[in-house]
Amino acid sequence: LGAVLIIPGFMNWNEYKEQIQQTASDYSGRDVRIMGDISFSVLPTSALSVKDVTVSNIAGGRAENMLSLKSLDIRVSFPSVISSLFGGKIKVENFVLVDATVALEILEDGRSNWEFGGADTTELEGQTSSADLSLDKFRIVNGQLSFEDITTGQKELLRKINANVKITSMNGPFEVEGDAKYQGLDAKLDVKLGKLRTGKKVPVSLSLGLQDDRVK
Repeated sequence: LGAVLIIPGFMNWNEYKEQIQQTASDYSGRDVRIMGDISFSVLPTSALSVKDVTVSNIAGGRAENMLSLKSLDIRVSFPSVISSLFGGKIKVENFVLVDATVALEILEDGRSNWEFGGADTTELEGQTSSADLSLDKFRIVNGQLSFEDITTGQKELLRKINANVKITSMNGPFEVEGDAKYQGLDAKLDVKLGKLRTGKKVPVSLSLGLQDDRVK
């Protein structure tokens, strides 16, 4: 058991990058690319770090990628990792997305690019419910969110997003609260996403409160 816990920290996980990319692509139905390094350790704290990741847009979308990020860093409580093997909850102590850029689009045919159509996730969803997770801290650092509805011509852009994320489970719902720049003005951000269900659209709501004194 000791060897199993120590070995991951000495492995070169970049050698498994192709397999990791393929698994993520099969699950999401998108082309997932990892250009940077991958590191993983179990002791003293279970930690995963992935650099320079992109997730492709759907066919017909205007942006090349729906998602790109400079780094993803996750730290998990080691006792909860053991507990999860017996149906307990996984405790994520820290989850940080740095320089994440998200491009949301509604295409002319009505499709939205936040619908994912990869492999059947029924089995995974069952596993998530039996060994769910809790997040002590989920942060977005210097993110960007764009929205374009090609059918109406509506375009919106939020920059310099620094926010905390609340997650009930891996399948949602999700809530993002923090600060951002909107049309050059400081704004309070509140984004809500509903539960993720295979083959279903994800409900999304966005509200902004401008803080700039110039806005009456």
